[in-house]
Amino acid sequence: MKKIALHGSYYGDNFGDTLFVIHFLKWIYKENEDIEVYLPFASDRVRKLVNASGIKGINSLISAKSVVFFGGGYLGEPTIKNNIWSYRLIIRHLSIALLCYLLKKPYIFIGVGAGPLSHSIARKLTVFLCNRSKKTIVRDKESKQYLLSYGVKDEKIILTADSILTFDESYVATKESLKMKKLLKKDDNKVTLIGVHLPATKEFDNKLEVLLTDLKRYCDSLGKYKLVIFNDFYKEGYEYIARDKIEMLFEKNEYIDVPYESPDQLIALINELDIVLTTKLHCGIVANCLNKYTLSISVHNKTKRLYEQIELPERNISLSDYESNDLDNMLKEYLANKKENVPNIIREKSFENMVHLNNFIKEYGN
Repeated sequence: MKKIALHGSYYGDNFGDTLFVIHFLKWIYKENEDIEVYLPFASDRVRKLVNASGIKGINSLISAKSVVFFGGGYLGEPTIKNNIWSYRLIIRHLSIALLCYLLKKPYIFIGVGAGPLSHSIARKLTVFLCNRSKKTIVRDKESKQYLLSYGVKDEKIILTADSILTFDESYVATKESLKMKKLLKKDDNKVTLIGVHLPATKEFDNKLEVLLTDLKRYCDSLGKYKLVIFNDFYKEGYEYIARDKIEMLFEKNEYIDVPYESPDQLIALINELDIVLTTKLHCGIVANCLNKYTLSISVHNKTKRLYEQIELPERNISLSDYESNDLDNMLKEYLANKKENVPNIIREKSFENMVHLNNFIKEYGN
């Protein structure tokens, strides 16, 4: 029997990171029947969601024949740099890869985002471990450039695209879809459903105020609309600043708040929307793959890279750079939009991750 471990940013219950787990498991089980897959350090919520093996922690790494580090931007720091983030990278990811190296377990990085890395120890460890991986497969050209500039060998790096860019309507769960249609009353008087997903810290309070004031003005010009406020993670007591501001700016009958439950639920929700405003990368990727008019109000470098890669840079703006009327400019093409959200060539590059994954398992899974 083949035995592999999957590792990534699955410590909480974030939509994008949990989606990677589901996505990679689907790819693995599609091509491999006699296989056991471990999720060494996944949270209990994630483990329950995918019915993970009971073997976990260090024991699962020891039992595994090889280890796959799946996608995520964990090899690149956020726009606002801090040492805590770098220490988290070292503890949660690089230490696991280092243990694989010491245990002589073959490992591979697939579909990751990388750079910048300003913390010297994190940067040196990343270079050391990427050079000793079977391959480091990155999701955008900027990641490749960063790794090369830091000292990772060119022959170790393969350029693809984010694994979730293979997403399509087949991932929309029928049961959740029916529930969401009933909740949102999609066909009720041709109301425009605008998804608002703007989790952000208090430092962006003023920018959110300007953005949501612009949104209110645009909505009033539409006439029939409903805002659908949502989030992409579960965190008890989370202070959702944008939701509080919407409650002050809009009438109660002009919005609905849909709490996050699971990836399937959120995918079904996004599939019912007409317009999506989001600060997050993978909510934006799913929305684009489902051909929704998606506007990114980004808080991380990785998001800008994605919209340049799919040739929609005009649909992304950094929240820290947002100025009054920017939203109007981003929405002006909505009704006449005929652009392809995700070019086929990018989808094909994304599917290459699946090929590399199963080739790795075939060679190192036993």
